Amino acid sequence: MAIPKETLSLNDGWKYTASNDLEAADVENWHNAQPLPTSIHLDLLANGSIPDPFSAKNEQLVQWAGKKTWIYEKQFTVPSQLLRNLTRMVVLVFEGLDTYTTVTLNGTIILETNNMFLSHRVDITEQVRSAQTAQNETHTLRIVFHNADQKAMEEMEKHPEQSWFSFHFGNKRLAVRKAQYHFGWDWGPVLTDCGPWKQINLEIYQTRLTDISIRTHLDTDHREAVVDVSVEMEGLADYARISIERDGLTVESRVISLTDKKTTTAIRIRNPKLWWPWSLGEPNLYTAKVTLFNGCDSSVEELDSLRKRFGIRKIELVQQPLRDQEGSSFFFRVNGVPIFAAGSCWVPLDSFLARATPGKYRRWVQLAKDTNQVMIRIWGGGIYEHDAFFDACDDLGVLVWHDFMFACGVYPAYSSFEESVIAEVRQNVTRLRHHPSIAVWCGNNEDYAIAYLAQIHVGKADYDPAEMDPDKIKQSGFPARLFYEVRLPEVCKELIPDISYWPGSPFGGSFCNAPTEGDLSYWTVKRENQPITAGLARIVSGDSLELEAWACNMTLRHVSINYEIQAWHVETGQNVWTHTVSAKIQLDPNRSTELGRTLLDSRLGGEAHYKWNELAFAIRLFSAPESSVSNPAAERNRIARYVNFHEPLKEVPFASEEGKITVKLTEGEIGSIIQLSVSVPMKGVYLDFEDEDTVEWDDNGLDLVPGEMFKVCVTGVKYGGAKKLRVYWLGETSWQSQTLVV
Repeated sequence: MAIPKETLSLNDGWKYTASNDLEAADVENWHNAQPLPTSIHLDLLANGSIPDPFSAKNEQLVQWAGKKTWIYEKQFTVPSQLLRNLTRMVVLVFEGLDTYTTVTLNGTIILETNNMFLSHRVDITEQVRSAQTAQNETHTLRIVFHNADQKAMEEMEKHPEQSWFSFHFGNKRLAVRKAQYHFGWDWGPVLTDCGPWKQINLEIYQTRLTDISIRTHLDTDHREAVVDVSVEMEGLADYARISIERDGLTVESRVISLTDKKTTTAIRIRNPKLWWPWSLGEPNLYTAKVTLFNGCDSSVEELDSLRKRFGIRKIELVQQPLRDQEGSSFFFRVNGVPIFAAGSCWVPLDSFLARATPGKYRRWVQLAKDTNQVMIRIWGGGIYEHDAFFDACDDLGVLVWHDFMFACGVYPAYSSFEESVIAEVRQNVTRLRHHPSIAVWCGNNEDYAIAYLAQIHVGKADYDPAEMDPDKIKQSGFPARLFYEVRLPEVCKELIPDISYWPGSPFGGSFCNAPTEGDLSYWTVKRENQPITAGLARIVSGDSLELEAWACNMTLRHVSINYEIQAWHVETGQNVWTHTVSAKIQLDPNRSTELGRTLLDSRLGGEAHYKWNELAFAIRLFSAPESSVSNPAAERNRIARYVNFHEPLKEVPFASEEGKITVKLTEGEIGSIIQLSVSVPMKGVYLDFEDEDTVEWDDNGLDLVPGEMFKVCVTGVKYGGAKKLRVYWLGETSWQSQTLVV
């Protein structure tokens, strides 16, 4: 008789403690953990053991948590009726453990891990059945999460022959297959987290589907597509029923005989609905459902089933010699149509990964689409993203450039490290390969640039870029080329032959950031955030400060402006300096214009001395009148603004008292208008309607200065009854806030 697979969740009922060894845990204080997925910082935060690390200067107060060994433990039972059939296996499935762990079941070690990006399956059939025979039906599962910092240092000491070089938060992170941003980055804090960051389940089965892979082939005229469906299984099954569905209707269906552990069949679809990025068309999706069963009657009870969505499309990375000039192209073509892949770089949704939910992923990808982004690049210092992220991209027609998880370093390639990386790559590429949104896999983030800089600054990472012998690459000063130029393209060619692979970003030509070949990291794009932008930068030298001002016009028309720069004392709000340029300045289209530099001393032309960290500066651009006739209204038509605070922000003496901000809400043509004014300079003013998930702001996270009324439009507010609008801003020692009922 067919016995279907059973899956039992082990996500609830965990407890945790700190310890330096297994035995000491018996006398430590245990605390209840949150349901999985979770992590130690989230559990400590939930239990009041640490302050919010994102508030004030609390980052330093929580560093102790990343320097300890932590233990998670849970007891569970297996229902006896699920064990009656002696042919059934019992398997523990760990979807993700961060990072160095020792896992025991009833005191016996069953697993040791050292790679956050790997899932693990452990057959515990013998242990469970032995315990059942001994009438001990309660099992104790314990996971020891070892100190990643300590383990990383141990790895480095074992391999002094490696180049070990990084520009971000030390070299130790390079030895750990763990989200690199955990060790700190320019955009996030140092929070060396650990814990069961994905789910843990118990599977009981005779037979299971291990994977279904889907590969599509599209005719040049788009009138027919061939869908290759490969079925991989574990155990015994006679047949598989394969159904291709779209919009809930079956397009094609067939039953195939399973003669091996992997069986492939080709299904033709006439007049297919293609998957397009949103800028070209509709992101049409199909669903492949595979069901295993025994006997010739497919209506009998199924053994196991899997569903995967996919899209029929062809994505190409086009690199062709340019006509009449040096270099080659680098662009994407979807279903034969070239596309402008405008987009941005994606870092993890939250420093604490367990707080990312499918709903949050959907909202952020929708936001990318709403801001005309066609492609999102998953940055190599984060994680191989959750399926929920790709589901959102598939649904909304947003393309994905996916880095492999290497960032800003000269990584090692010794044998055990190589084995771990290849296992991680194979597993995650297999998991994600059916998503039609993935356009390209990329070897790393900026590692070629770091190797180049290592040669210049510290004499490390010497290598011959023409050398392709794997053994010689491993012995060179840039051994990770073994991954980027040999191993990763091999895996991608095997598992995803229709998707492009690119060695790194940036990469191309004789130099990693060559302007005429490959892809280019063009950091000056930070000036070009809106059609017209303004900017200020500080250059401090002793008691003097030089202000550099610029404007950027990304429109296709000439724009005439004048401008004003002002300074305020951050704590008191006093306006201490004003510099007005009333002469008409022309901003040429599609370029930056340097407005000049202004040298200031600490008196700012007055009697009082000021420290530069006490001052906030702002520049405002105004439309210049077209005629010589004075028109005050036209002269004060502000078209761009920028506020500049001293950095690092922790040195700024922000005002800490409440009541420094005034908020007024009025109805607009589309949504509501919130008008903000402040009496002191404020950093990071953030608006949030409590208990409202559908709210969208046209701007948020604002830097405000006295003397102006700033307007923000909000839509999606469901009125009816009092609504609480919470306003946050950065204070001297913590985030300040006030709540208004509107």
